[in-house]
Amino acid sequence: MEAIGTHRWASAPAVARDLALSAGLVGAATAIGWALRTALDETDLLLVYLMAVVVAAFRLSRPASVLTALGAVAALNFCFVEPRFTFRVDERRYLVTFAAFAVLGLAVSTLAAQARDRATVAARREAEAQALFRVGRALAGAGDAATIARIGAVQTAELLGTDAWVLLEGEPAPGSARLPLVSGDTCHGVLCVGAAADPEQRHLLAAIADQLALALGREALGRASAEAQRRADAERTRSSLLASVSHDLRTPLAAIAGAASTLQDTDGAPEVRQRLLAGIVEESFRLERLLDNLLQMTRLQDDPRPDLDWQVAQDLAGAAVERIRSAAGGRVRLLAPVEPVLVRCDALLVEQALVNLLENALRYAPGPVTVSIGQADAAVALSVEDRGPGIAPADAARVFERFERATRAGRGAGLGLAIVRAVAHLHGGDAVALQRSGGGATLRLTLPARGPDGADLPAPEPP
Repeated sequence: MEAIGTHRWASAPAVARDLALSAGLVGAATAIGWALRTALDETDLLLVYLMAVVVAAFRLSRPASVLTALGAVAALNFCFVEPRFTFRVDERRYLVTFAAFAVLGLAVSTLAAQARDRATVAARREAEAQALFRVGRALAGAGDAATIARIGAVQTAELLGTDAWVLLEGEPAPGSARLPLVSGDTCHGVLCVGAAADPEQRHLLAAIADQLALALGREALGRASAEAQRRADAERTRSSLLASVSHDLRTPLAAIAGAASTLQDTDGAPEVRQRLLAGIVEESFRLERLLDNLLQMTRLQDDPRPDLDWQVAQDLAGAAVERIRSAAGGRVRLLAPVEPVLVRCDALLVEQALVNLLENALRYAPGPVTVSIGQADAAVALSVEDRGPGIAPADAARVFERFERATRAGRGAGLGLAIVRAVAHLHGGDAVALQRSGGGATLRLTLPARGPDGADLPAPEPP
């Protein structure tokens, strides 16, 4: 891309070319006049030379066109005015003619030069407008301040033909020309170029700086708005969490306190004491799982970056089953391929998600619950299947929302399945609820399966 607005002095070859063309025009006019001297009068000869002056005025530089006008006067006097082949003028009327012709030639040269200057200015302004349009279009697709700075530097360097930097606030500012990027009352950075801009470039440089400042201001406003929205959402979530779990926290605490008080105040039968102790243990586990869900939801909101590493899906499922074993009462079985199934994930998050799926199935399904592992289409599927009442199609997506339950009679804060979906999305996967053939529900967590070299892992043989 050619630099815009760069002033260039005429080179020596260009000056020599214009002088040669000027001499050629005067010589051509003289040759035409000499060939037709018997058929042309003095007025016609003046028109022949005037044509040469007009051509020079519109095609050559102003000095060359002025020289053409003066050369035409000299050639007309030398070749066609008595006494010929001298520069002496015996009749005064020719002095007036020559003076008028010289003034006319200079006027034509001046008007032509002004027209060329206006055309040059218009062309430069059009080129600047197109350049600024390209800069604005490039900046419109930039998503962050670093990208805006990079695009601005590249565009400025191409348009002005010099090195350029766009330094954000707080960075050192080298360069010969420095333009602050100010939007409103905020300075977002500085535009630096490697060499001082000439007068023709300053206007374009200032316009580019204004566009960069607007783009950086827009990005800063968007970032501030997104941060304010995130904080507002987090505050609303915390308020909702407190309102939602207040009752769920009181219930196990009240049950534990009541059972412990009864044990303390009575010497009941061993079976009664055993039942009270079992209730304390059960409610303690329930309270622990509720607090785990609260902590996980807080972690996912405050720092949604999974700690990815390669894991064996069978180990993750086995750990989840082991954690839920005391509450499951032997109702959970694990179906997994013999060959290890690798998945790159955050082990703690995925294990917690599986525990939540199992708790949900055990809460709503009185029969056995199956955990299965499958792999297809470059994804690992971890499914929990039950023979409970199932999930209505209208509730299939809603059950993964925060504070939602499949039934009004469900216990819990409605966070377990919401955590499952959040974990799935953090890993680039998904969580779905399906009707199980023959009755019941299937809750499935899918995670991308990629090998260590980035290639898809082959699907294992069906068990």
